[in-house]
Amino acid sequence: MKSNYSPSVNIIRDSEKELDYIVTENAEKSAIRILNDFNKGFHSFSIIGSYGTGKSSFLWAFQQTLTNNTKVFNIEAPKSVDKIEVINIVGDYTSIIESFNTEFFVEKDFSSNQKLFDAIFQRYKKIGDNGMLIIQIDEFGKFLEFAANNNPEKEMYFIQQLAEFVNDPLRRILLLTTLHQGLDTYAFKLSDSQKNEWRKVRGRLQEITFNEPVEQLLALASKHFVNSLGETKETEYSKSLIELQEKKKIFSTQGNYFSTLKNTLFPLDIFSAYILTHALQRYGQNERSLFSFLQASDDLGLNDPKRKNNHFSISAVYDYLLNNFYQLLTTRAVSDFSKWSSIRYSIQRAEAIESVNLSIAEDFLKTIGLLGMFSSKGAKIDEEFIVNYLSDSFEVNEIRETIELLEKHKIIKYYRFKFSYELFEGTDLDIEDELAKVENQVPEVVDLVYKLETYFEFPVVTAKANSYKTGTPRLFEYKLSNKPISEVPKGEIDGFINLVFNTKLSVDKIKAQTKGEPNATIYCFFKNTEKISSALFEIEKTNQVLKNIEDDNDKVAIRELHKILRSNQVLLNHYVLDSLYNKKDVEWIYKGEKLNLKNKKDLNKQLSVICEEVYHLTPIIRNELFNKHKPSGAIASARKSYFDALTNNFVKEDLAFDSDKFPPEKTIYHTLLRKNDIHIKTETGFTLTRPNENSDIYKIWEVSEEFLSSAKKEPKKVTDLIDTLTAAPYKLKQGVIDFWIPTFLFLRRGDYALYSEGKFKPYINKQELYLITRTPELYSVKSFELNDLRLSFFNKYRELLSQEDSNKLNLDSFIESIRPILLTFRGLIPYSQKTNRLSKEAIELRKAIEFAQDPEKVFFDEFPQALGFNSSDLLESNQKFDDYIYKFQITLDEIKNSYNELLNRFEKFIITEIIGRKCDFETYKSELSKRFTALKEHQLLNKQKTFIQRVNSPLNDRDSWLASISQALIGKPLTSIEDKDEKTLKDNLKSIITELDNLSVLEKLSFDSEKEEVFKLDFTSKKTGLIPHIVRIPKSKLKKAQNNIDIIDKELGSDKQMRIAILTKLLKQELDNE
Repeated sequence: MKSNYSPSVNIIRDSEKELDYIVTENAEKSAIRILNDFNKGFHSFSIIGSYGTGKSSFLWAFQQTLTNNTKVFNIEAPKSVDKIEVINIVGDYTSIIESFNTEFFVEKDFSSNQKLFDAIFQRYKKIGDNGMLIIQIDEFGKFLEFAANNNPEKEMYFIQQLAEFVNDPLRRILLLTTLHQGLDTYAFKLSDSQKNEWRKVRGRLQEITFNEPVEQLLALASKHFVNSLGETKETEYSKSLIELQEKKKIFSTQGNYFSTLKNTLFPLDIFSAYILTHALQRYGQNERSLFSFLQASDDLGLNDPKRKNNHFSISAVYDYLLNNFYQLLTTRAVSDFSKWSSIRYSIQRAEAIESVNLSIAEDFLKTIGLLGMFSSKGAKIDEEFIVNYLSDSFEVNEIRETIELLEKHKIIKYYRFKFSYELFEGTDLDIEDELAKVENQVPEVVDLVYKLETYFEFPVVTAKANSYKTGTPRLFEYKLSNKPISEVPKGEIDGFINLVFNTKLSVDKIKAQTKGEPNATIYCFFKNTEKISSALFEIEKTNQVLKNIEDDNDKVAIRELHKILRSNQVLLNHYVLDSLYNKKDVEWIYKGEKLNLKNKKDLNKQLSVICEEVYHLTPIIRNELFNKHKPSGAIASARKSYFDALTNNFVKEDLAFDSDKFPPEKTIYHTLLRKNDIHIKTETGFTLTRPNENSDIYKIWEVSEEFLSSAKKEPKKVTDLIDTLTAAPYKLKQGVIDFWIPTFLFLRRGDYALYSEGKFKPYINKQELYLITRTPELYSVKSFELNDLRLSFFNKYRELLSQEDSNKLNLDSFIESIRPILLTFRGLIPYSQKTNRLSKEAIELRKAIEFAQDPEKVFFDEFPQALGFNSSDLLESNQKFDDYIYKFQITLDEIKNSYNELLNRFEKFIITEIIGRKCDFETYKSELSKRFTALKEHQLLNKQKTFIQRVNSPLNDRDSWLASISQALIGKPLTSIEDKDEKTLKDNLKSIITELDNLSVLEKLSFDSEKEEVFKLDFTSKKTGLIPHIVRIPKSKLKKAQNNIDIIDKELGSDKQMRIAILTKLLKQELDNE
């Protein structure tokens, strides 16, 4: 292939060119994935990769391969496609709609872009029935940047339309876009609603990560050098560099990667090549990549004819980068600005030293400067490394002399905690002296654990093997302490990794203290606590110096102190984290036995062993939807649906879940019930039953049944069962608890009584099950205690209630038996529910019925006690039980008949007090009606009139007639009166009869009501009895006597009782003298 080099690829300009494209494994995989996903129905893709990774070249190569111009990738066009047209668009800071309109010659489009999409469709149809259209948008991010700042709704809506248009499965259209970063990052300035629209667009584009690993690029570069220059033999120098990498860990690579390269990168070495590749990705901004560098003739580049030295070292990389990216590297736009400035400044300071070898100094400063930016955090850039690396160009003694001179002039500094040289800008502050001075100001670290907790935040560790085996995630938390802890793990934490720091303890003491530890705790005793304490002391000293100079504005000193601080923190990490698996520094102990843990993998295996031992009864529940401490919010909704299906459809197959769908609640049903044979098919249909003994959850079924058994003597809180199941040896997660306990309680609902805040819950429905999961502390259960005597006792009750014998005591039979009794009470009229005109036994029995809660307790304890019996005596004597049943029946009848007794007492009062002789209802009703026939309606008061109407009502039913006149007498229904109202009723009846009788007497007198007033007065005394008097007075005399009336009224005073007494006395005297 003829090479037409360009520093960057333009998919429009270079579409017809032949480029020297190097196929990488990542690029090949990306091309294959695009076509595979296209065949599956995904037509829109977003290729995301950092600058210089070859995304534009990839689009060029993809087009060349599918249009059969050049076979770059090992891919074929989709079957039945015989012609492909590619439309290339390069992004710019403008409207993507306008760019598409220009490409497809569309003017004055509708707001819906209808003309544009018609034009795209016509272009697609023009290819032919078996044609394929590929739309490639390079630099797609520039369109997005414009859209974010200019009418984002309109621009993004078009992109969404385009993706939906392309994704039509009936169209062979492929959309490829390239981005330097994720689509969401372009929307950071937008409102929440606008961001949601961007997310919709993102969801319509399949994302393909396109970042070439440095190792892959270097491998390709080595092939390039071998092909162009031939294989370069290894030298002593190249071998020494590989040894340096392995010893000093300059870069983080897997295994012996650099050994495989040998010297194939020459004239680059392994360090300069690695730095160069990283730097070009970081600064290239799509203009230069490693491959463009290999082929270009840039100044100071690999192919620069003016370059004298064959070896392209780190120093040469520095010169190349600074020369070709000068404008970028000398502005604050780049994140490494200060580091590049520091290198330049250090070189300038070195130039001022008269006796220095400037060539060595410059190479040295450039080398450690770039390594400071691109090496790994654990790299050791010490004297050994520098001397060996520069020895290819300079004498060893001269290199060492230069290092010493640069260090003396404070241009470089060796950080012993990092084992590395770094650039040092210099300061007037004597840092070492200041650190020595503050030793007396900083107290020694006494509370080591507290300080360590401020510096370290350990992750929670999952015991992988055990978690996989049981399906229950087992999480271990790091705990720092100065002595071994003994703590019960709660909530989502299942165990502890206890790091113990104490110079006064020994391994033997730790072993003795932890030998009988029952909890899932593994101990790590640090034998290097003094070193850790020393590192902490150095950190405290450095912080104190920083505090002392915070007002001096010595930026260099502050920066250097922060470096020292970070170095000490690295050392502290080394003493703590790096020592975890170093037997010289720590000892791992479990249950008093030492363990040999060499790495994280060993620790994780041991955590699983601990879980197997401590949580050996954990059921196997492999369903991550709910087998976790905090399931998602969607599972709370699924729980409601599950309870609904369980309570209403347990007699149906699969609880009546749709056979074609698998919502979370159905998956959980299969895990808990179906898989464990709890929901099974029988001859009569589907039913719920206990799991078989080989079931994965049989152990928690057993302990749940034990809980019910313990509730026979006294009620047990549901939280007691939760506490058992969330502790060893079960330690179920809360998500499982929230499904298992309601499920178990529903399965066994007939064997206990459920209470919420002390109130009996006769029916267990989906709402009750859900509330149990929300507020379990409010619920308790009381199991039924069964024996032959109690069953016999219970069946005699059922015989009394005309029910068939039951062969077991359960909630259904209890409720069936107690319902008629409860309904009897609820059917009582208000008077019967509250009257005390009953026997003591009837009152107590009614109270027992009214406040019945525990059906077992009501039948076997409360009813017998109300009637004066002892339940244990009844179980032993049939005669006593027969006496009890008889009394129970007649007492129950007494309660039910209490209202009838009220009616009888009222009727008896009418007969004896009003009529005066024995007679039946028809007789006394007729006599009362005739008694007041002489009275005229206009002569009566309202209450008298109402009473007469009720007496004369056509009601022929005694009870209704008596209730009717009672309503007229006391103003309330007879059915709801209280005991005290009964006397009032009788008094009012007697009073109104007297009133009406007097009116009847007056009615028989002959007088003119216009001229005369007539009064009938009755005086009753013990001596004379009742003496009636008729008083008649002309109205004319009353008028004349008004003045005397007023005088007497005034003289009587204001005491009402005295006035009545005086007037009564005077009136009686006058009438007695007639």
